[in-house]
Amino acid sequence: WIKMLALKTVYQQSFKINNLSPYYLDIIIHSFLIFFTLALIYKTFSIDKKYIFLYLLFITFIFQQRLGAYSFSVFEMFFLALAIYASKNKNFLVFLISSALALLNRESGILILFTWLIFNDSYKKFITLSVLTIIPYLILNFDVISCLLNPKFLVPMEYQEGQVNFTSLLSMNFPSALKLILINFIIPFGIGFYFYAKSEVKNKYLAGIFLLYLIFFMFATPIHRPAVRLI
Repeated sequence: WIKMLALKTVYQQSFKINNLSPYYLDIIIHSFLIFFTLALIYKTFSIDKKYIFLYLLFITFIFQQRLGAYSFSVFEMFFLALAIYASKNKNFLVFLISSALALLNRESGILILFTWLIFNDSYKKFITLSVLTIIPYLILNFDVISCLLNPKFLVPMEYQEGQVNFTSLLSMNFPSALKLILINFIIPFGIGFYFYAKSEVKNKYLAGIFLLYLIFFMFATPIHRPAVRLI
């Protein structure tokens, strides 16, 4: 709610200038986040320029779908790129800021903490980062902590009307079901595991993070939520 409140405040101020300003400002903000995500990736890794096209192709592919709550995903994608950059450069403060903001943006942001271990073997700093990241979240959400203790708050335990889940596959024809599985699982995770398999250096923490996100996508979100795959 903190990020949404901040955006609402900005859009309300821009509305005073012109009633169309919030619409264009929303596009500009999220476009800049997508651009800076790419810039951070390019600055963090020595990658061939051809992979920039792969990044842009996947972004374009995702945004061709009917999206809901895409803003959370774009922000989370940016915070992840910033955290990886900070992790590689061992910048504790920048990593802490990115992980704390990621968690305040969406609960799945807690997984970004594990990217610290990709480039650093200091478990003491990892624990410190975890505590310092979670404390602001708990303070700012103190009045709903009781909700956080309810498993259904983070992982839906029942059918959500209007959402697609695994039982929905049974009522679909084969091409539709195949497309759904391709878009939401095989393409995003297939790309990730393919490059991991090709990599000369096998980082166990990177593989672990991939598996954690796969579990989150299978059990904590509707299976057809393309925007979430931006991460």
